[in-house]
Amino acid sequence: MIVGIVGIVIGNIFIWQSDVETTQFFTGWIIGVFCLIGAVALPRIPRVVLAGAGAFFIITNEQKVTPTSSTGDLGCVHGTQRFIGGGFQCVCNPPYFGTLCDQCPPGAINVGTVDEPECYTCRHAFMFPFCRELLPGYDTETTCSANFTASCTHPDPTLFSLLPKTYDNAPAGSVRDELYDLDETTCNNTVGAEVYCDKCIEGHSGPDCCPDGFYGTDCNTIVPKCAAALDYGAKLKENELPTGFVLTDPEVCYTLGENTCSCGGEFIGDLMCTSHFCV
Repeated sequence: MIVGIVGIVIGNIFIWQSDVETTQFFTGWIIGVFCLIGAVALPRIPRVVLAGAGAFFIITNEQKVTPTSSTGDLGCVHGTQRFIGGGFQCVCNPPYFGTLCDQCPPGAINVGTVDEPECYTCRHAFMFPFCRELLPGYDTETTCSANFTASCTHPDPTLFSLLPKTYDNAPAGSVRDELYDLDETTCNNTVGAEVYCDKCIEGHSGPDCCPDGFYGTDCNTIVPKCAAALDYGAKLKENELPTGFVLTDPEVCYTLGENTCSCGGEFIGDLMCTSHFCV
Protein backbone atom coordinates (compact mmCIF):
# COMPACT_ATOMS: atom_id res chain seq x y z
CA MET A 1 0.00 0.00 0.00
CA ILE A 2 2.84 2.38 0.88
CA VAL A 3 4.56 1.68 -2.42
CA GLY A 4 1.30 2.38 -4.27
CA ILE A 5 0.78 5.72 -2.54
CA VAL A 6 4.37 6.77 -3.24
CA GLY A 7 3.92 5.80 -6.90
CA ILE A 8 0.74 7.85 -7.21
CA VAL A 9 2.34 10.92 -5.65
CA ILE A 10 5.48 10.72 -7.82
CA GLY A 11 3.46 10.07 -10.98
CA ASN A 12 1.24 13.08 -10.44
CA ILE A 13 4.22 15.30 -9.67
CA PHE A 14 5.50 14.51 -13.17
CA ILE A 15 2.02 15.11 -14.67
CA TRP A 16 1.49 18.51 -13.03
CA GLN A 17 4.97 19.68 -14.02
CA SER A 18 4.54 18.65 -17.67
CA ASP A 19 3.00 20.74 -20.45
CA VAL A 20 -0.51 19.29 -20.10
CA GLU A 21 -3.94 20.20 -18.86
CA THR A 22 -6.50 17.83 -17.29
CA THR A 23 -10.13 17.56 -18.34
CA GLN A 24 -11.60 16.52 -14.98
CA PHE A 25 -11.19 17.37 -11.33
CA PHE A 26 -8.02 15.75 -9.98
CA THR A 27 -9.36 15.62 -6.39
CA GLY A 28 -12.21 13.18 -7.17
CA TRP A 29 -9.89 10.81 -9.01
CA ILE A 30 -7.29 10.67 -6.23
CA ILE A 31 -10.04 10.07 -3.62
CA GLY A 32 -11.11 7.02 -5.62
CA VAL A 33 -7.55 5.70 -5.73
CA PHE A 34 -7.15 6.04 -1.97
CA CYS A 35 -10.47 4.25 -1.44
CA LEU A 36 -9.21 1.28 -3.46
CA ILE A 37 -5.94 1.21 -1.53
CA GLY A 38 -7.71 1.37 1.82
CA ALA A 39 -10.21 -1.33 0.90
CA VAL A 40 -7.50 -4.00 0.87
CA ALA A 41 -7.08 -3.90 4.67
CA LEU A 42 -10.82 -4.11 5.49
CA PRO A 43 -13.10 -7.13 6.08
CA ARG A 44 -15.09 -8.48 3.16
CA ILE A 45 -18.31 -6.41 3.24
CA PRO A 46 -16.69 -3.01 4.06
CA ARG A 47 -14.00 -3.84 1.48
CA VAL A 48 -16.62 -4.31 -1.26
CA VAL A 49 -18.43 -1.09 -0.28
CA LEU A 50 -15.24 1.00 -0.18
CA ALA A 51 -13.93 -0.53 -3.40
CA GLY A 52 -17.23 0.26 -5.12
CA ALA A 53 -17.07 3.85 -3.93
CA GLY A 54 -13.48 4.13 -5.14
CA ALA A 55 -14.39 2.74 -8.56
CA PHE A 56 -17.24 5.26 -8.82
CA PHE A 57 -14.92 8.21 -8.11
CA ILE A 58 -12.31 6.99 -10.60
CA ILE A 59 -14.81 6.35 -13.40
CA THR A 60 -16.61 9.68 -12.96
CA ASN A 61 -13.35 11.62 -12.72
CA GLU A 62 -11.34 10.02 -15.47
CA GLN A 63 -8.04 11.80 -16.01
CA LYS A 64 -7.05 12.62 -19.56
CA VAL A 65 -4.19 14.85 -20.55
CA THR A 66 -3.78 16.95 -23.66
CA PRO A 67 -0.43 18.54 -24.53
CA THR A 68 -0.95 22.27 -24.89
CA SER A 69 1.83 22.46 -27.44
CA SER A 70 -0.05 20.22 -29.89
CA THR A 71 -3.15 22.40 -30.25
CA GLY A 72 -1.58 25.64 -31.46
CA ASP A 73 -3.11 29.08 -31.17
CA LEU A 74 -6.78 29.22 -32.17
CA GLY A 75 -6.45 32.92 -32.92
CA CYS A 76 -9.20 34.22 -30.61
CA VAL A 77 -9.89 37.76 -31.86
CA HIS A 78 -11.69 39.22 -28.84
CA GLY A 79 -11.22 36.63 -26.13
CA THR A 80 -8.85 34.18 -24.51
CA GLN A 81 -8.04 30.56 -25.32
CA ARG A 82 -8.94 28.12 -22.55
CA PHE A 83 -9.15 24.37 -22.06
CA ILE A 84 -12.84 23.45 -21.59
CA GLY A 85 -14.64 20.11 -21.85
CA GLY A 86 -11.69 18.20 -23.25
CA GLY A 87 -10.56 20.74 -25.81
CA PHE A 88 -9.39 24.30 -26.35
CA GLN A 89 -12.00 26.97 -26.97
CA CYS A 90 -12.20 30.75 -27.23
CA VAL A 91 -13.85 32.42 -24.24
CA CYS A 92 -15.20 35.69 -25.58
CA ASN A 93 -15.10 39.14 -24.04
CA PRO A 94 -18.70 40.42 -24.00
CA PRO A 95 -20.51 41.20 -26.15
CA TYR A 96 -18.52 39.26 -28.78
CA PHE A 97 -19.48 35.71 -29.66
CA GLY A 98 -18.62 33.05 -32.23
CA THR A 99 -15.97 30.34 -32.46
CA LEU A 100 -13.19 32.92 -32.68
CA CYS A 101 -15.01 35.71 -30.78
CA ASP A 102 -15.12 37.79 -33.93
CA GLN A 103 -18.86 38.48 -34.24
CA CYS A 104 -21.23 41.07 -32.76
CA PRO A 105 -24.65 39.94 -31.51
CA PRO A 106 -27.71 41.57 -33.12
CA GLY A 107 -28.26 43.76 -30.06
CA ALA A 108 -24.78 45.31 -30.11
CA ILE A 109 -23.68 48.60 -31.63
CA ASN A 110 -21.10 47.77 -34.30
CA VAL A 111 -18.71 50.69 -34.87
CA GLY A 112 -16.57 48.59 -37.20
CA THR A 113 -17.44 46.95 -40.50
CA VAL A 114 -19.39 43.85 -41.50
CA ASP A 115 -16.19 41.93 -42.23
CA GLU A 116 -14.32 43.29 -39.19
CA PRO A 117 -16.95 44.08 -36.56
CA GLU A 118 -16.10 46.13 -33.49
CA CYS A 119 -18.75 45.89 -30.78
CA TYR A 120 -18.91 49.05 -28.66
CA THR A 121 -21.90 48.42 -26.43
CA CYS A 122 -25.58 47.40 -26.59
CA ARG A 123 -28.46 49.19 -28.20
CA HIS A 124 -30.80 50.77 -25.67
CA ALA A 125 -33.33 47.90 -25.69
CA PHE A 126 -30.79 45.19 -24.83
CA MET A 127 -29.26 43.99 -21.60
CA PHE A 128 -25.61 44.95 -21.09
CA PRO A 129 -22.97 43.53 -21.49
CA PHE A 130 -23.90 40.56 -23.72
CA CYS A 131 -26.49 42.41 -25.85
CA ARG A 132 -28.52 39.25 -26.43
CA GLU A 133 -31.56 39.63 -24.18
CA LEU A 134 -34.11 42.45 -24.24
CA LEU A 135 -34.48 44.58 -21.15
CA PRO A 136 -37.71 44.30 -19.14
CA GLY A 137 -40.43 46.25 -20.91
CA TYR A 138 -39.66 45.16 -24.46
CA ASP A 139 -41.67 42.50 -26.29
CA THR A 140 -39.56 43.27 -29.34
CA GLU A 141 -36.99 45.95 -30.07
CA THR A 142 -39.77 48.28 -31.23
CA THR A 143 -42.79 47.27 -29.11
CA CYS A 144 -43.41 47.52 -25.37
CA SER A 145 -44.86 44.85 -23.12
CA ALA A 146 -48.28 45.28 -21.55
CA ASN A 147 -47.12 46.82 -18.26
CA PHE A 148 -45.02 49.53 -19.90
CA THR A 149 -46.01 52.68 -21.76
CA ALA A 150 -44.26 53.60 -24.99
CA SER A 151 -42.09 56.69 -25.41
CA CYS A 152 -40.46 58.09 -28.53
CA THR A 153 -37.33 60.11 -29.19
CA HIS A 154 -35.88 61.75 -32.29
CA PRO A 155 -32.55 63.44 -33.10
CA ASP A 156 -34.53 66.60 -33.98
CA PRO A 157 -35.88 67.80 -30.60
CA THR A 158 -38.39 70.16 -32.26
CA LEU A 159 -40.25 67.35 -34.05
CA PHE A 160 -42.13 66.20 -30.95
CA SER A 161 -41.96 69.47 -29.01
CA LEU A 162 -45.77 69.84 -28.94
CA LEU A 163 -46.23 66.39 -27.37
CA PRO A 164 -46.18 65.83 -23.60
CA LYS A 165 -42.85 64.64 -22.25
CA THR A 166 -42.74 61.21 -20.66
CA TYR A 167 -40.97 62.71 -17.63
CA ASP A 168 -41.45 66.29 -16.51
CA ASN A 169 -38.54 66.38 -14.10
CA ALA A 170 -35.74 64.51 -15.89
CA PRO A 171 -32.34 66.23 -15.83
CA ALA A 172 -31.66 68.43 -18.85
CA GLY A 173 -29.47 66.72 -21.43
CA SER A 174 -30.30 63.17 -20.29
CA VAL A 175 -31.96 60.66 -22.59
CA ARG A 176 -35.06 60.62 -20.41
CA ASP A 177 -35.46 64.36 -20.89
CA GLU A 178 -35.85 63.71 -24.63
CA LEU A 179 -38.63 61.08 -24.37
CA TYR A 180 -42.14 62.00 -25.50
CA ASP A 181 -45.44 60.15 -25.10
CA LEU A 182 -46.14 58.56 -28.46
CA ASP A 183 -47.46 55.13 -29.43
CA GLU A 184 -45.19 52.54 -31.03
CA THR A 185 -46.89 52.56 -34.44
CA THR A 186 -46.54 56.30 -34.99
CA CYS A 187 -43.01 56.32 -33.60
CA ASN A 188 -41.90 53.43 -35.81
CA ASN A 189 -43.38 55.13 -38.87
CA THR A 190 -41.37 58.30 -38.17
CA VAL A 191 -38.00 58.23 -39.91
CA GLY A 192 -35.15 58.46 -37.40
CA ALA A 193 -37.37 57.99 -34.34
CA GLU A 194 -36.83 55.24 -31.75
CA VAL A 195 -39.20 53.55 -29.34
CA TYR A 196 -38.26 53.42 -25.65
CA CYS A 197 -40.08 51.26 -23.09
CA ASP A 198 -39.05 52.81 -19.78
CA LYS A 199 -42.13 54.03 -17.90
CA CYS A 200 -44.78 51.93 -16.17
CA ILE A 201 -48.45 52.28 -16.98
CA GLU A 202 -50.70 53.78 -14.32
CA GLY A 203 -50.92 51.67 -11.16
CA HIS A 204 -47.70 49.77 -11.86
CA SER A 205 -44.17 50.24 -10.55
CA GLY A 206 -40.72 48.70 -10.13
CA PRO A 207 -38.15 47.51 -12.69
CA ASP A 208 -40.70 45.01 -14.09
CA CYS A 209 -43.65 47.44 -13.84
CA CYS A 210 -45.74 45.09 -11.72
CA PRO A 211 -49.23 46.00 -10.49
CA ASP A 212 -49.10 47.80 -7.16
CA GLY A 213 -48.70 45.24 -4.40
CA PHE A 214 -46.65 42.77 -6.46
CA TYR A 215 -43.05 42.41 -7.65
CA GLY A 216 -40.67 39.96 -9.33
CA THR A 217 -40.00 38.98 -12.93
CA ASP A 218 -43.46 37.40 -13.25
CA CYS A 219 -45.10 39.90 -10.87
CA ASN A 220 -46.40 37.04 -8.71
CA THR A 221 -44.66 37.88 -5.42
CA ILE A 222 -46.71 39.89 -2.95
CA VAL A 223 -45.15 43.02 -1.50
CA PRO A 224 -45.31 42.99 2.34
CA LYS A 225 -47.81 45.50 3.64
CA CYS A 226 -46.46 48.76 4.98
CA ALA A 227 -47.80 48.08 8.46
CA ALA A 228 -47.14 44.33 8.44
CA ALA A 229 -44.56 44.62 11.24
CA LEU A 230 -47.16 46.22 13.54
CA ASP A 231 -45.86 49.66 12.61
CA TYR A 232 -49.33 51.16 12.32
CA GLY A 233 -47.90 54.65 11.96
CA ALA A 234 -46.21 53.76 8.65
CA LYS A 235 -47.41 55.42 5.47
CA LEU A 236 -46.73 54.67 1.82
CA LYS A 237 -44.74 57.24 -0.12
CA GLU A 238 -45.32 57.68 -3.83
CA ASN A 239 -42.54 56.92 -6.29
CA GLU A 240 -40.67 59.95 -7.57
CA LEU A 241 -38.17 60.17 -10.41
CA PRO A 242 -34.92 61.67 -9.07
CA THR A 243 -34.26 65.24 -10.13
CA GLY A 244 -30.54 64.51 -10.28
CA PHE A 245 -28.58 61.48 -11.43
CA VAL A 246 -25.26 60.24 -10.07
CA LEU A 247 -23.07 57.31 -11.06
CA THR A 248 -23.61 54.16 -9.00
CA ASP A 249 -21.43 51.12 -8.44
CA PRO A 250 -22.39 48.29 -10.81
CA GLU A 251 -22.76 44.76 -9.49
CA VAL A 252 -20.34 43.56 -12.16
CA CYS A 253 -17.67 45.67 -13.86
CA TYR A 254 -17.12 45.67 -17.61
CA THR A 255 -14.84 47.82 -19.73
CA LEU A 256 -16.68 50.30 -21.93
CA GLY A 257 -14.43 52.72 -23.77
CA GLU A 258 -12.21 54.45 -21.24
CA ASN A 259 -14.42 53.34 -18.34
CA THR A 260 -12.91 50.20 -16.80
CA CYS A 261 -15.88 49.60 -14.50
CA SER A 262 -19.10 50.26 -16.38
CA CYS A 263 -22.65 48.99 -16.17
CA GLY A 264 -23.51 50.19 -19.64
CA GLY A 265 -24.85 53.71 -19.43
CA GLU A 266 -28.30 55.23 -19.18
CA PHE A 267 -30.88 52.57 -20.13
CA ILE A 268 -28.25 50.15 -21.43
CA GLY A 269 -27.88 47.48 -18.77
CA ASP A 270 -29.58 49.43 -16.00
CA LEU A 271 -30.27 46.16 -14.17
CA MET A 272 -26.52 45.54 -13.87
CA CYS A 273 -26.26 48.44 -11.44
CA THR A 274 -26.77 48.09 -7.71
CA SER A 275 -29.40 50.81 -7.82
CA HIS A 276 -30.90 49.51 -11.10
CA PHE A 277 -30.27 53.00 -12.41
CA CYS A 278 -27.04 53.65 -14.23
CA VAL A 279 -27.02 57.41 -14.68
